[in-house]
Amino acid sequence: MSLQNELRTEAKDWDEHETNGLYQMMLRAANELDRLTTELTAVKAERDALSEQVSTKKDWVLVPREPERERLVSMAIRYDHALAVPGYYDNPAFAHFGGVGHAKRLEGTIISMRQLYEEAIGQGFYPNNKAMIAATGSAK
Repeated sequence: MSLQNELRTEAKDWDEHETNGLYQMMLRAANELDRLTTELTAVKAERDALSEQVSTKKDWVLVPREPERERLVSMAIRYDHALAVPGYYDNPAFAHFGGVGHAKRLEGTIISMRQLYEEAIGQGFYPNNKAMIAATGSAK
């Protein structure tokens, strides 16, 4: 027996024996539960329909709005393979990189990768500055 039916059965028993308002309260709860269940079913159907639309686009992929740190580190290492070697930029031979050290260089590159990720998912600089970018002649 569903929760809604249990509430209705219990509410009917109270209605038959007492009239202290408990019946009305339980009936409202059952009706609200019905409404929320119907709404949830509709939302799930909409989600499934959208999922179906996206899955039929073979060239599309879904990515999270907020990337995991591991994704950004992977992007940073792909950009600069030396970042995969702990302490690589701590070597005095790399002082010409500003002497910031490996950890700071990694964090700086991660910041850049976050910015690139934001651009790739449509949340970056471009949506707000289309006219300026078009004026540079590079938006073709």
